[in-house]
Amino acid sequence: MRIEALELKNYKSFKHLKLTNLPEMVVLVGANGTGKTTLFDVFSFLQDALATNVTKAVQKRGRYKELVTRGCEGESIEIKLDMRNEENQLIQYELKIKPNPLIPSETIIEGEYITQYHEERIVFHFSNNDPKNYSDVLALKSYGYVSEEREVSYGIPSVVNIRQFIESWNRFDFQVDSTRFGLPRLSDEERFLSATGTNLANVILELKKSNPPVYEKIVEKAARLIPGVAKVDVTVTEDERLLLKIQDSAFDRPFYAKHVSEGTMAILAYLVLLNNPNQTGLLTLDEPENLLYPDILWELCEDLQWYAENRGQVFVSTHSPEVLNAVPPESVYLLKKENGTTQISKAMDSVLTQGLIEGGDLLGYLWKQNLLTGLNEVS
Repeated sequence: MRIEALELKNYKSFKHLKLTNLPEMVVLVGANGTGKTTLFDVFSFLQDALATNVTKAVQKRGRYKELVTRGCEGESIEIKLDMRNEENQLIQYELKIKPNPLIPSETIIEGEYITQYHEERIVFHFSNNDPKNYSDVLALKSYGYVSEEREVSYGIPSVVNIRQFIESWNRFDFQVDSTRFGLPRLSDEERFLSATGTNLANVILELKKSNPPVYEKIVEKAARLIPGVAKVDVTVTEDERLLLKIQDSAFDRPFYAKHVSEGTMAILAYLVLLNNPNQTGLLTLDEPENLLYPDILWELCEDLQWYAENRGQVFVSTHSPEVLNAVPPESVYLLKKENGTTQISKAMDSVLTQGLIEGGDLLGYLWKQNLLTGLNEVS
């Protein structure tokens, strides 16, 4: 399943945003404070609301008046997703929230809707918009445990699958210190890299045991991208803690993670994240170029594109011309702040940009020359 369209109303800087025909990889570029991270936060908000409830998801971000667009405090916040499943059927999910009129510190669901289409015909519709119902628990959570077998037999859209789709989203925010200085304990079958990469050593060890070809592929790529690297391994100590080791071809003894550069650890984390066959689902990355040598970014973008085509949709924010040069121009979206709210346009919607790209120019170079329309000018 992937997201085909996204519409927001009154979510932080997005007073009204509507993105349609979203590609497999979406690359966001814009000045600081234009809303790139806010867009990613929409995905995290839905995950948090599903894991707990709407009130706690809002409180995690401050209060309702901090989440709602400035000047729209009396209005509802709306999130709408158009998703396309494996059977090419359109599924729409819409959520409207507002403060509880009886308990202002709480946030309630004003409306929640699920609609599934088959060849433009509605085959299922669910709505939860009772004005007397002051609930903050998503229907996706309440009804997400319905038997999948029953749903299939009755031809009802799988609420379980929508829930699992949201739960599978990965917002990766690599924290290098957690991998360099932590000593994670040995645990059973850590197949997925955590949001901050803390369990990098665990996942490498699991891949080495359960999928040697992928492990060898990661080591081979690391050796090609990081000068001197000959081997990547994990040692289990007597108290069952893990030590990540990097073998430099010029020395007999390996370097442990705490003595390895931040850039080396970042490369390893991205290689594991994007080449691990167990890691699937929508992926968001905030400025993956950080800590990396510019020449590496082209191959990183190739891996991101491969992940997007084979494992799950990818949303990336960047300030790097090298990243823009390496990604498909059709995947790039430009963010601009106007009168306190964010506007988004596709880079290739500009006739000028289209002509320059067709003439052989690259988006990153156009950006550096201030030839991309749709961005704030920063002096």
